[in-house]
Amino acid sequence: MATINSIGSAKPIEISFGGTAATTFTDGGLLVGATTGPVEALAVGGVGTILTGVAASNPTWTTATYPATATKGDIISASATNVFTAITAGTDDHVLVANGAGEVSTYQYSHALPITIATKSDSYSIVEGDEGKLLRMNKGTPQTVTVPKDSTNDLPIGSQILIFQSGAGATTIAAEDGDITLEYNADFTLVLDGQFSSVAIIKTAANKFLVGGDLTLA
Repeated sequence: MATINSIGSAKPIEISFGGTAATTFTDGGLLVGATTGPVEALAVGGVGTILTGVAASNPTWTTATYPATATKGDIISASATNVFTAITAGTDDHVLVANGAGEVSTYQYSHALPITIATKSDSYSIVEGDEGKLLRMNKGTPQTVTVPKDSTNDLPIGSQILIFQSGAGATTIAAEDGDITLEYNADFTLVLDGQFSSVAIIKTAANKFLVGGDLTLA
């Protein structure tokens, strides 16, 4: 065990059972074991750096990046090596979900909770946060439900949105633009089969959605 003999002296730190030791110790520095016996003084780290372990070697000071601000309820997560980001606090009824190694976790709607019903009285574009909802389309004239591309609203893969036509107006499912692929039975159209019909829209991959349910025959 190393002990300091006298503060401010240049006398080496004594090492039990022999060995050598550092003779100087800078204010704010650290003492580390180098190999069997010696003790070395680790220089003071720079502003904002963190001490990072190195296998079979001395730890080093590494520059880390942190978010400039964080709101109450946010979670700080590593988004890259020594880079930290703030995950915005989730909305009501959402849970934090892991997205695999190397990916930042995200808040997603918990499908175990009761489904949320949102009534729409006109054409509507699906947005993030509609996952797990039933959109009740209530209009007497034709209306359209638009499925967004990832660059507009990046819904998590596996998201499911139910569409229910409660009004007399025909409800059509449409892609935002050519970046979107809507997969459905070719014997049918993307128009719901009349009042009180329903379909499910499920995101199966990036910019790709499955549409199935009460659709009108082609």
